[in-house]
Amino acid sequence: MKKTKIVLSILFALTSFNVMAAKEANKEEMLKQLNSSDFSSTVKTVEAQYNAINNPAEKQKFRDGFGQVAAGAVKASLPMKIDPYTTLIGVNYASSVIHYTASITDEKMSKVLAGMSKEELSNINNGLKNQTSGMLCGSNLKVVFSLDMSVKYTYLLKDNKKLTEILISKKDCS
Repeated sequence: MKKTKIVLSILFALTSFNVMAAKEANKEEMLKQLNSSDFSSTVKTVEAQYNAINNPAEKQKFRDGFGQVAAGAVKASLPMKIDPYTTLIGVNYASSVIHYTASITDEKMSKVLAGMSKEELSNINNGLKNQTSGMLCGSNLKVVFSLDMSVKYTYLLKDNKKLTEILISKKDCS
């Protein structure tokens, strides 16, 4: 029971962080909470439990449980407006990846982005990856990477065409 509570508290923080990080007014407060000594202690406990597992199949089972609960916690709140231009419309977990899907719901912004060159979109992709990995890697939420998991973000235009996709893994935090 205690193990479940610890995992759920980290999952709640992870899913909350992804929503709150997009809202600048709350980002600093969320980062303070995530880097608190209480949360650090919880993260260390989860990491220790994971690292104590020697069987690769059991490690995968641990990751799968963590990922499924994280995705399920966010799904219950969808769709979720992230900012004036973006709505989180999906989240799932598969193969050690928590995958968030967001839609650019502002029509003008969607048209501007659709008209960009591949080079401009590459620059946007790199900027988003740097910003997002900085937020994830710079907090206790890097526990996801300690569990050998990754986080993927897919951004869709208003017409559901893929704008960009960002995959953040442990190597992005080193």
